[in-house]
Amino acid sequence: MNAGDGMREFDELTVFERTETGDAALAAPPPGLDRASLRLLTLIDGQRSLADLPRFARAGELDRLVTLLRGRGLVALRGKAARPDALARRQRLAAERTMLDQLKRELRGVFVRELGHAGEVWEARVQDCVSIEVLRQVLREAIDVLYYRGGGEPARRVVALVKPLFRQSDR
Repeated sequence: MNAGDGMREFDELTVFERTETGDAALAAPPPGLDRASLRLLTLIDGQRSLADLPRFARAGELDRLVTLLRGRGLVALRGKAARPDALARRQRLAAERTMLDQLKRELRGVFVRELGHAGEVWEARVQDCVSIEVLRQVLREAIDVLYYRGGGEPARRVVALVKPLFRQSDR
């Protein structure tokens, strides 16, 4: 299997580590390496599995970014993480659900305040999110809309509100 035929070479338990070239790329980013790739490169530490990384990449980007980093020799396959047991998985899902509900409560009303009536669509999209990863994607889109419709200040206000919430959810 290879990235070119649409098949994944790795699964969610795959663990990558940075190579010496990857460490050097963090100090002096090579030409052609975009911000998303650099962001992911900083997070690949030989400990986190791919299942731990989607929240740090836009939806659908993770496979492409990992393939790019591997192709440039910046990361290498380290192995597989242990499969979590059923109880640990249920506990993690329950904790994520609780955090998602808290994030939704904290964000209620933010987009109506910033965009007026037009913000109701974003309010509904936030409330419809089924996971923290989906919420991150919706918020990225909403912040982009705020920036283009209202300029940098409304976008900065929402980012200032959202950042601490997500730092808390990453613990």
